[in-house]
This record gives sequence, C-alpha cells and structure tokens, in this order.
Amino acid sequence: MATKSLVTPQQYLATPFEREPELVHGELVERPSPNLVHGRTQQRLAVHLDGVGYCCTEVRMRLAEDLYRIPDVAVFEGTGPTEAVPTAPPLLVVEISSSDDRLDAMLQKLDEYAPGAFGTSG
Repeated sequence: MATKSLVTPQQYLATPFEREPELVHGELVERPSPNLVHGRTQQRLAVHLDGVGYCCTEVRMRLAEDLYRIPDVAVFEGTGPTEAVPTAPPLLVVEISSSDDRLDAMLQKLDEYAPGAFGTSG
C-alpha cells in the first residue's frame, strides 16, 4: 500500500508552483486548468462584482490551519483583506465548475466556505 507524503502549511506557502494547487489537510490538490469559457466567465464575473466590494480572482485563502483553497472569484467587504493570505471569510466566493470537477469535491468546498466554517479544521 502506497503512503501519501503530507505537506505542512509552511512548506506549501514557501513552495513556488507553476499552477498553484490547494492544500487540503496536508495533501496538495491539483486544480483543473481553466478552458476559454471558464476564464471568460471568471473575468466577466470579477468585473461585475468589483462594484459590490473588493473583488479578486484566484487568491489563496486559509480556511483552517491545514486547509488552503483558491476560489475562482472572491469578494471581500470594504477595502479588502490586509493579509497576503486572507483568513477572514469573504462576502462571496464563486467556484466555476468545469467538466473535470467532481460533484463530491465541489460539495466539500461549499461546506468549507459556509458561514462559520472559516477557522475550523477538518
């Protein structure tokens, strides 16, 4: 039986990646590469949502000690977070699903972004 090599948050944050993965309880989770429709949808949403608050795309966020996610679009209150890696929940998170996404993985992300979930673990 193969064992997985776990990564600490410190290792994750210090490692340069070509395409940034997410860190989920010690495991690096690859994100699907966006296609043209995904990229265009992300860009259009960000433009429209920028008037609602501080809008950004693909910013890594710390949801728990060992849980870092990178939503497609996030909208923060006011002038936005002061931390390079936000730890406070945004007003809105958008995950654009693609044909490569699994329903169970998307539902897990929704649970992690739910109000009250930030700052809790596993």
